[in-house]
Amino acid sequence: MMEGYVNSLGMAFIRIEPGMFVMGDSPDSGFGFDDMLAHKVTISKPYFMQCTHVTVGHWQRFADETGYRTEVERNISIPWIFKKRDSWSFHWIRPRRHWQQSSEYWWEKPNLAQGMNHPVTCVTWADALAFADWLTQKEGRTYRLPTEAEWEYACRANTQTNYCFGDRLPVTHAKYFSNLTYVSNWIPFAAELLHINQTVAVKSYPPNAWGLYDMHGNAWEWCLDQCDQIVRDDESRTVLSDTYKDNVVDPLNSFGDHRILRGGSWAYPSLFSRSAHRRAEVANYSASGIGFRIILEN
Repeated sequence: MMEGYVNSLGMAFIRIEPGMFVMGDSPDSGFGFDDMLAHKVTISKPYFMQCTHVTVGHWQRFADETGYRTEVERNISIPWIFKKRDSWSFHWIRPRRHWQQSSEYWWEKPNLAQGMNHPVTCVTWADALAFADWLTQKEGRTYRLPTEAEWEYACRANTQTNYCFGDRLPVTHAKYFSNLTYVSNWIPFAAELLHINQTVAVKSYPPNAWGLYDMHGNAWEWCLDQCDQIVRDDESRTVLSDTYKDNVVDPLNSFGDHRILRGGSWAYPSLFSRSAHRRAEVANYSASGIGFRIILEN
């Protein structure tokens, strides 16, 4: 049985032992993205990974004790919110017509039905760091965001398949957009007609082999790494980081004006929830599909 830890907020963590793994998509996975190619990575130190996302309840405690206001609440960031349309028709429509930036919503009011056990969303990278720093000072132990290597190592849990559950992700195992009707770049349409336009409570689906929940889907998760990104005319993107290469130890990329996100969300199909999938956004980006989990250093 893997060693666990529960902190003063009742947040549960699992000890992740060091080891070597193959990060990125395997050559026979069917995915050939240049910025997600397989390479060997060593994690040299143990760490404790939070079993779930940071929840609305955890964030409420943080906000109540410190008076912290998110970058959205301070108007530094305007979140992307999935907003209802006055009427729907069954035809192909571009995804950005569904997602709108609105300063009317924030973590407490993300335009989604949520409870205290749902992942907190509409938080930026800096907000996530602030939460971890608060816990560090509160408990005298070091909390932080995981590096993307630590995140993928924990997600895979000794697997090399597309997902920690195998090469396919059953709808019984994760919260992601599961209808087969997509626009050309895989983003769903008419999501609210299918009653999927929201997060679900953490632990609603089975954990991976190491006891971690929602490593696929529910809400994207900020990682510690910085990066750069190329956006092409066709809107395809490539994530750039010097540490994403073979035979590295404890990689952490510390340059670039973007930050890494992992795991996918309720609004994206399973392709984006693969163990290897990488996404990048600017540090003050926020959305109703973006949250985070933290690690506790050993």
